[in-house]
Amino acid sequence: MPETETEPAGGSDAVRLFAERARSALPEFKVTKDNRSTVIEICRRLDGLPLLIELAAVRLRAMSTDQILSRLTDRYALLTGGSRGAPTRQQTLRLCIDWSHGLCSTREQQVWARLSIFAGSFELDAAEGVCDEQDHPTDEILDIVSALVDKSILVRDDQQDGTARFRFPDILRDYGREKLHKAGEGEAVRSRYLTWYTQMATRAEIEWMSSQQIPWLRRIQSEIPNLRDALEISMSIPENSESALEFTTAMYPFWFTRGLLNEGQRWLSRALDNHPHASKASVKGLYTNAVMSALHGDLDIAEELIERGRTEARVLGLRNGAVDFDYVEGNIALYRGQASRAMELYQSCLDRLDSEPSSRRLIEALAGIGLAGMFLEDVEASIRAHEEVLEITEKLGEVAHRIYSLWGLGILLWAQGQRDRGENLLEKGLRLAQAVDDPVSSALCIEALAWVAAQDRHYQRAGVLMGVARALRNAVGSPTVHIPGLVRFHANSVEQTRKSLGTRGYSQAFGEGLSLPLSAAVRYACGEASVKQPSASGTDTLLTRREREVAGLVSQGLTNSAIAARLVISQRTVEGHVEHVLSKLGFTNRTQIAAWVLEEQDLDPGS
Repeated sequence: MPETETEPAGGSDAVRLFAERARSALPEFKVTKDNRSTVIEICRRLDGLPLLIELAAVRLRAMSTDQILSRLTDRYALLTGGSRGAPTRQQTLRLCIDWSHGLCSTREQQVWARLSIFAGSFELDAAEGVCDEQDHPTDEILDIVSALVDKSILVRDDQQDGTARFRFPDILRDYGREKLHKAGEGEAVRSRYLTWYTQMATRAEIEWMSSQQIPWLRRIQSEIPNLRDALEISMSIPENSESALEFTTAMYPFWFTRGLLNEGQRWLSRALDNHPHASKASVKGLYTNAVMSALHGDLDIAEELIERGRTEARVLGLRNGAVDFDYVEGNIALYRGQASRAMELYQSCLDRLDSEPSSRRLIEALAGIGLAGMFLEDVEASIRAHEEVLEITEKLGEVAHRIYSLWGLGILLWAQGQRDRGENLLEKGLRLAQAVDDPVSSALCIEALAWVAAQDRHYQRAGVLMGVARALRNAVGSPTVHIPGLVRFHANSVEQTRKSLGTRGYSQAFGEGLSLPLSAAVRYACGEASVKQPSASGTDTLLTRREREVAGLVSQGLTNSAIAARLVISQRTVEGHVEHVLSKLGFTNRTQIAAWVLEEQDLDPGS
């Protein structure tokens, strides 16, 4: 008589999980009245821990539920020395993992240990890279990894592009690392791991200005835990300082595109400190750190890095060093509102490039000329430079730099009265920025679209878009507008929008933008979706109770130290609250907070 499946243990989550995972290993498995008590006892002995239940359930490929329970019982007796007391949860974990490890072949155990070096998930080629090919030829790694997945040691995660990535549950990674170090292989595997990720960063940098840029962005984003771990390892090896600096500098394109300027500056500063003597690597590192510092608004630091870099380039006789640092100085001049000086430096950089310059250096110099030309009202030169960038990047299949010229050209054409063409370019740039998940260029395009909306008298839309741009830039710690020549567009748009909507209406629209998810913000900015109109009480929920309390005390003219004393909190905490109030309400100074509080009181019938 065929067995019928029963409701697992009155709906026990643990038994239900066992049944589910068992069916993935043995499709015909069912919890029946004959095996139910055994399954319940297995789950009880595993303390109902999901990971252990999963590890036990997959054993059904090779043994019955009675055999699984028998093995568990025997191991408990061994572990506890026959004690009648129930083992602790820690003992239970160790018991089950020891058992799972014992059921792996010697080669599977060895690969488990070696792959535990990964800080995050990994792909098959990385697994092959950290395993010694003499012990494990690359053509057998796939079979061993698949076996570890089948045994629930590794978890397979399929990506949207169809790529398979693998990861350990934390406890199984820790167990593998313990075995790795007991085997005395830790140093050798760590060395291969560092070599693999150094080479990955170098390959990505070489192929960045190409159609491989988006695939590399996605791969590096997935590999970030491993890359950061490898960077940390590289910094810890004194004799590795040159390689560590090259590795760190190679990560610049990713940090630039993702807006991770703070992180890039931190890593590069450490790498440069660890490598005090002049070399090609240090000149490149100083140049790269200067670019990021300038982009982040740390102009004095950038100038110090340039001075040091120029000195080292002269000592080493590096001709291209002068060209590179001209470009960074051009950026600094542009950010300081010195457009004529910036144009001279960008043109000098362009004129002194080799006959076959790197596409990145050429594109950067042209993009700089495009921006400086706009501020100098040299419209023809600006358009010509941006269009050349767009042509080059289109042929290369490059995206990140293309976005910046779409943004720059879009603003220029809009400012020249070609509204529709300018808006179309900004929207195209925004869509590309979303494709590469670039928060900085997304903020630039959305901020510019806010200016277009304000000029069109679509003030609600302008306020929302300004809030979105601020939220994106806050996420990476940089101002919404950092080029002085563009500040007038921003200031005029804010003034017009605030005047039309009123302080409270502007704050509500801005707050709506602050909380809008990026995907929804992009659809809204491109005219593909609407945003729900904020309620009259929108600002009440925009600020927390403490932030409203701080805003009230600011309106009374109290300093941060006085507010801290009044509320019995630290001055630093008060400073944080004030910054949050300014950000959420779209303000730039305390006077605006005071005016807003007074307006709120006037609008409150109970005041």
